[in-house]
Amino acid sequence: MLVDDYFAKDNRKYKATYYVNSQFSMSIEARKYWVKLAEADNNHQFLKDRKIEAFGLRQNEKVLFLPARDGTGSITTLMGIAPDGRSRFMKGGKVIGSSYRIGDVRPHEYVFFCEDFASAATIHMATQAAVVVVLANWNFMPVVKCYQHNLKTGLMIMADAADPDGERDLNEKSAYQVIQGMGCKLIRPMFKEEMVSKSLADRGLVPTTWNDLLLLGGMEEVKAQLFTLDVQWPASPVAPAFGPRKFTPLSKLMEKTA
Repeated sequence: MLVDDYFAKDNRKYKATYYVNSQFSMSIEARKYWVKLAEADNNHQFLKDRKIEAFGLRQNEKVLFLPARDGTGSITTLMGIAPDGRSRFMKGGKVIGSSYRIGDVRPHEYVFFCEDFASAATIHMATQAAVVVVLANWNFMPVVKCYQHNLKTGLMIMADAADPDGERDLNEKSAYQVIQGMGCKLIRPMFKEEMVSKSLADRGLVPTTWNDLLLLGGMEEVKAQLFTLDVQWPASPVAPAFGPRKFTPLSKLMEKTA
């Protein structure tokens, strides 16, 4: 069953209440639904195709579910992911400022932020660092602000998708500048010409995400590009809110994945 069909079935049940209930009420419905779900199977088509693990996702039939949580850790809504990668949220839930995290945040270690789950899983598999899924490009700033308020010693990295055509609009670019001013470093994957040619030939798509880099270049290529952060970070100013510059080098974390 596709994610659109699955939520359509679920939406019929709550159609009369979606537009009168508050986001709080919808978060309650999301929590009730979440506890009924089984742990996701790592052999799910979406996970196999993208060579990643489930990392806490749950599953009902063919649909994977990701719980979006606010700054207090409460579930605000659920995002369903179909085998082909299409996704959507339950209606009525709060998305802005909500996120999903893979791994634990530790003092003086990196915390990555990226838009999609597949890229987050890729980065976590490469580094063992905490990775926050912000769920949508426009949600980077609210989520980073939330972590800036609660996180005092982590080193925050915005692992965005590539922008090969420079098509990011001015509002997004302005948001990136603000995020970088908050002490969050911006990095993007780089694709060799042969990778782009292969992606166009196989899928008809220009590669942009960190998971695309995994599929086209392998885990060693992902690690190689992330490893440069060990050199770049000490030379970059870190906002006082994030404490001293002493931190665990990314290369040390990567040794655990070798």
